[in-house]
Amino acid sequence: MGGYIRSSVGASRRRMRSSQHLSVARSTVQNVLDLGIYIDGDLSVRTHVQRTTSSCFAAFHQLHQIRRLVPAATFQMLTVALVNQWLDYGNSTLVGIPAYLMHRLQSALNAAARLIFHLRRSDHITDALVSLHWLRMPE
Repeated sequence: MGGYIRSSVGASRRRMRSSQHLSVARSTVQNVLDLGIYIDGDLSVRTHVQRTTSSCFAAFHQLHQIRRLVPAATFQMLTVALVNQWLDYGNSTLVGIPAYLMHRLQSALNAAARLIFHLRRSDHITDALVSLHWLRMPE
């Protein structure tokens, strides 16, 4: 889908903020997918974060079902590979996102650590993140 994205940002910023749409190839869309990153009409990545976390939690549900069928080391490798694939791809586009979007990504990271170490939601997550060499996302 590469190509040029023509938006009305230069022509009329006021109109862009009110409509929240992008003009792509002479049609108006709410968001654009380019290189696996969703960009919304207001030039945010809200849709990208929403779809990424949704995909992560769906995959965590599937991994939870096979947790007892594979060795612990293999299960950890599968989960870490999934997290690296979904959360790390395009992370440079996530610089400066609002705190509520960062919190959604952090909750997916925490869920992966809980899944690996069989932790409950009430258990502290910091030690699990440290043992996986994962950093907390800045708030």
